[in-house]
Amino acid sequence: MEEIGRVLKPGGHFLYVEHGLSPEENVSRWQDRLNPAWHRFAGGCNINRPISKIVAESSFRVVSDNNAYASGPRLFAFFYQGDAVR
Repeated sequence: MEEIGRVLKPGGHFLYVEHGLSPEENVSRWQDRLNPAWHRFAGGCNINRPISKIVAESSFRVVSDNNAYASGPRLFAFFYQGDAVR
């Protein structure tokens, strides 16, 4: 988030679509268990990051934030989509 804030001009929009931590406790527990292996084999990708929280706690102002499951295994299918302004 710091790097995005550094390169985005004031008033610029940060649009994001990212998979991350499921709100379902049973799914999120498995995401936490599998993340170390997933991170290693998927080029540094993380499946257990709470994207909405990360954006909300940054210096950006959240304009919209939508979360939902896409099709596919629930471990990898919870997506965050949003717009935040610097």
